[in-house]
Amino acid sequence: MIGKFADLTALAEKLAAAVPDELVGSHLIAPIVVALLPAGSAPGIAVANRLRAPLRWVAVTEAAEGELARSGLAVVLDDLPADLAGAAVFVVVAAVETGQAARVIANELRARGAGTLTLLAGVVPRDSEVSLRPLFDQIVALVRPLGRRSAIWHFETYAPEPLATAQAAVIANRSQEAGSEGKVQP
Repeated sequence: MIGKFADLTALAEKLAAAVPDELVGSHLIAPIVVALLPAGSAPGIAVANRLRAPLRWVAVTEAAEGELARSGLAVVLDDLPADLAGAAVFVVVAAVETGQAARVIANELRARGAGTLTLLAGVVPRDSEVSLRPLFDQIVALVRPLGRRSAIWHFETYAPEPLATAQAAVIANRSQEAGSEGKVQP
C-alpha cells in the first residue's frame, strides 16, 4: 500500500470513527456537515451519519477577476443560509495539501456566522495545520505527515467521483436525512 488508506470509502469509515464523542450529541447548536467535493463526498456522508447532522457540499473553484483576488479561489456553497446563527459546522476534507481551500472555506463560513468550526480530514500536513489552527476551533486529522504530498500519495486507490456525481450523491441523501433519524446513506 502506497499511502495510509485503501480508498475514499476506507477513509470515510475511519474518519467517522475518529469523530470525538464530545462532538456527538444534542448539545451542539444546529450542527451541519459541509463536505469539500468531489473527494469529500463519501467521508462527508459518513461523518454526517455519525453526527446525525444534515449534510451540504462545498466546492472551491478559481475565482473570477476581482473575486477573492488574494487567494485566487472562490467558494460555492450548497444551500447554506447566509446567516449560520452560531451553528456548529464540521468541514470534511479527504486530504489537505496546502490548506488554501480549507482557509477559503473557513473564512466564508465565519463570515456567515458559524459558531464553531471543526475541520475533519484524513490527511493534514503539519506545516499546513499551523496556518489552519487560527481558523478552526478544532482539527481532527487521521494522518499528520511532516511535509506536504499530493493527496493521491495517501491512498492505494484515489478516484474521486466527478463533481456532478458527488453533488448528486449529497443532494440525494437529503430526503433520507429526515426519514432515517438523521442517517444518510453513501
